[in-house]
Amino acid sequence: SELVAEFNELGHKVSIVSAAAGNKMTPLLIPLRKNMMKRCISNLLSNGIKYGQCVACSLVENAESVELVFADKGPGLPVNQLDKVFEPFYRLESSRNKTSGGHGLGLAICLQIAKAHGGNVTLENDLHKGLIARLTLPKSGKEYEATMIAQSIR
Repeated sequence: SELVAEFNELGHKVSIVSAAAGNKMTPLLIPLRKNMMKRCISNLLSNGIKYGQCVACSLVENAESVELVFADKGPGLPVNQLDKVFEPFYRLESSRNKTSGGHGLGLAICLQIAKAHGGNVTLENDLHKGLIARLTLPKSGKEYEATMIAQSIR
């Protein structure tokens, strides 16, 4: 529940949007490994801030799964790169200088964590501007501690 507050305290623009009245998220328990999921969500938020300056987070509940959506306002990605960025050590920047960015592991780690939970991470360009990252997790499946998923982003 502290990730959005942590990012905002650091001066980043991260907001939670919801279709629910008053923008309050409904508590939803799903099985997950909290520390792993926190790292996954933190990586998605960091990428959104780094490349899109701000991130709007929302939660969509389906019959079988929960989808956390992270939308930024950056330039998006070339369509032919949307899947490649999940490969370990793959970076869009041509520079391999450590001071210019990460090592190309953040999205690979996110995907690995999502798959370990029986879920997935996908990327798509927003029609208007920006990139949308979707973290989909099943409501049941792996035998992890049941954790309130809304707390993972709030």
